[in-house]
Amino acid sequence: MTPPNELTPGIYRKKVSELASKYGWEHEEFDMQALRKIGAGAFVAVGQGSEPQDAAIVHLTYRPETINKHISIVGKGICFDTGGHNLKPAKYMLGMHEDMNGSAVSLGILLAATEMKLPVMIDCWLAIAQNHIQPQRLTNRTT
Repeated sequence: MTPPNELTPGIYRKKVSELASKYGWEHEEFDMQALRKIGAGAFVAVGQGSEPQDAAIVHLTYRPETINKHISIVGKGICFDTGGHNLKPAKYMLGMHEDMNGSAVSLGILLAATEMKLPVMIDCWLAIAQNHIQPQRLTNRTT
């Protein structure tokens, strides 16, 4: 429920990295440069409208000593959504910092499983970005 000026993609990624360190999760980030390189055009199209270019897809893995099952969870982490080219009217902007709830739930599941020491290996994917428009970025598209 943190406002978007206090939970940007960069800040969110840092908090996720700190949790990964604390809980011993494997942690990998695909930043905008890496995503362009692998052809993740849809995600890059959303992330490229924001400055700084701090959008990323984050992959976390919980690997307990005993594994009875292996699951993957994916969470959408749009920290703030202006509506992109179809700009939302002001009255609809109020809750747009909540567009990252899917990633928060995924991260919460990973944290709970870790603390409970569940015998379930979990791959957690978080797509973290903002959906903004910045004219100079849009006129210099590379994708």
